[in-house]
Amino acid sequence: MKRIHFLLILIILIYFDVDKVNAQWVQSKLPNGSVGNERYITSIVTSGPNIYAGTNSGGLFLSTNNGDSWIASGLTDQSINSIAIIGTNLFAGTKNNGVFLSTNQGSNWVSAGLSSYSVTALLVNGTNLFAGTYGGVFLSTNNGANWIAYNIGLNNTNVHALAINGNYLFAGTDGGVFLSTNNGTNWISTGLSYKSIKSLIVIGLYVFAGTDGGEVLRTSNNGTNWNYCTGFSQRPINALVLNGNYLFSGSNGDGIFLSPNYGTSWLAINNDLNYTWVYSLLVSASYIFVGTDWNSIWRRPLSDIVLPQYTVTLLSNPINGGITTGDGTYNFGSSATVTASPSPGYVFVNWTEGTSTISTNANDTFTIENNKTFTANFLSAPSAPIATNATSITQTSFKANWNAASTTTKYFLDVAIDANFNNILSTYNNKDVGNVTTFSITGLTVASTFFYRVRAYNSAGVSANSNTITITTLPNAPTAPIAKVATNTTQTSFTADWNSVSGATGYYFDLAINANFTNLLTNYNNKDVGNVTSLAINGLATNFTYYYRVRAYNTGGTSGNSNTIIVNLTSDVEQIENEKPMSFKLFQNYPNPFNPTTKIQFDLPKDVVVRLSVFNTLGQEIAVLVNQQLSGGTYSVDFDATKLPNGIYFYKIQAGSFSQTKKLVLLK
Repeated sequence: MKRIHFLLILIILIYFDVDKVNAQWVQSKLPNGSVGNERYITSIVTSGPNIYAGTNSGGLFLSTNNGDSWIASGLTDQSINSIAIIGTNLFAGTKNNGVFLSTNQGSNWVSAGLSSYSVTALLVNGTNLFAGTYGGVFLSTNNGANWIAYNIGLNNTNVHALAINGNYLFAGTDGGVFLSTNNGTNWISTGLSYKSIKSLIVIGLYVFAGTDGGEVLRTSNNGTNWNYCTGFSQRPINALVLNGNYLFSGSNGDGIFLSPNYGTSWLAINNDLNYTWVYSLLVSASYIFVGTDWNSIWRRPLSDIVLPQYTVTLLSNPINGGITTGDGTYNFGSSATVTASPSPGYVFVNWTEGTSTISTNANDTFTIENNKTFTANFLSAPSAPIATNATSITQTSFKANWNAASTTTKYFLDVAIDANFNNILSTYNNKDVGNVTTFSITGLTVASTFFYRVRAYNSAGVSANSNTITITTLPNAPTAPIAKVATNTTQTSFTADWNSVSGATGYYFDLAINANFTNLLTNYNNKDVGNVTSLAINGLATNFTYYYRVRAYNTGGTSGNSNTIIVNLTSDVEQIENEKPMSFKLFQNYPNPFNPTTKIQFDLPKDVVVRLSVFNTLGQEIAVLVNQQLSGGTYSVDFDATKLPNGIYFYKIQAGSFSQTKKLVLLK
């Protein structure tokens, strides 16, 4: 049984020893704390071997053994907001009860003025003691015996923090940061008026401000301009403290952050810091102390804080495009300078990380906060583009076309009147047309031959010339031809004729059965008859009137219509009786209705000129059956309506002064 107890004790001792070795933050609790998280550590300062901690309830506490243990040091009925030390004088700023002074390390305390104020910040500058309160800024030059209010220009008097940089005194308020250059006599706003400032610290040329909204801002020109330090959540920044090049910040709920580069980068260092509501910070000797809620002060050796290391990997695109330097291993927050040197025929374009462009400088410096893979992108001159055939050709213009060349940013175009480009048009001599693959060429001469080529460009250089494209502008459209009287006319055919037109390469022919050409014959509607000046028309219906016209064309266009020629195709008139009748007479056609032919008979009592025509219901003459001088007698003529649609028609005879009309019906 004793051996079992011994082993158990040994295991427990080993367990606690391992826990102590692995722990990064060591916790100590103040005595006489209330249960829960009601007591928190509002301020921590050091004087020689003594460390003082102020709390929001229970007054001040003292440690003389580097925070291993703490004893009460008076003001147990006070809520302490701030602590300051001038020589052997220890000052405590309280909530609603002003400033208290101890001259014996906290054993005894006396009021040091401002008894009706909440003193949120105390700042020592030589023998001057500044107090920041909810009633503005006060100054005492005699250890609190007397105080003078210095609030001229201090538009917001809810002061949370004070800091000094030479002759520049800063106050952090609920209305931003204010600056005094005359020891607080006058104040001016440095901006940030819409922010509540919870903490201030001066580091060399820099002033840092922590806000109630979880931001840290930095100025290097005493507040003329402020820059955001990224990497925080929306938790109040209650404390800022410096150790060497390390800047620490403490926030409500997010714990401790470390910046090794004056606020550019921030790293959380909260391993084993169980309470992350941080209200105060202190760097003393080789330790950093953190005041949190739950009546706790945490301590950690500064030597424990080792920055993580990250790798910078550099790539070249393309691989043979250039050489890079600056890869390797770097501490968090350090600067890595990378360089890119292009190979012959290449130029540097930019540094990228993934799909994001990081910099366009060949030599650039980056802040390292994680592993980085940077690609140096290089560019060579583009290859020659391929010119393609011209489009949209007119008498005086065309569109030059070419295929896109990779990595090109713009193109240069030449247009010449000879294939060797010895005679380049001045307007299109090395013409910068931008990053397009088509360009309109205008102002050219009619029916002329031109040549064009293109070159591609980017920042690395200009390509060779493309292939050459030859283009001839269009001629002017020909003038309208003159149609001539038809020849070789028969009952069913004729030959259409017209004059030749200069510059024409062919003709279009129309044939219709009405003068306004709304009833065109199917095979003769804009018929391309080639480059001829006559056309034989066959297979027509007898006793019809036909109309024809022509148009000349070439590559430049088509002329207007020629004049119209009328052609009457009549059948032979048969005289069936030589004896002259007593009077003129027009007989009813037979048969009627008919399909598709019928006979029409008429009497002539004397020799006379006869015109026998057929009309449609619109009164349009559609056929001339007879149009000639006839001697007296009885005649018959055939009417063929093969090409006409069903319907009612009228036939009319005009013989001298005699005129008569009758109706006939075509029923197919």
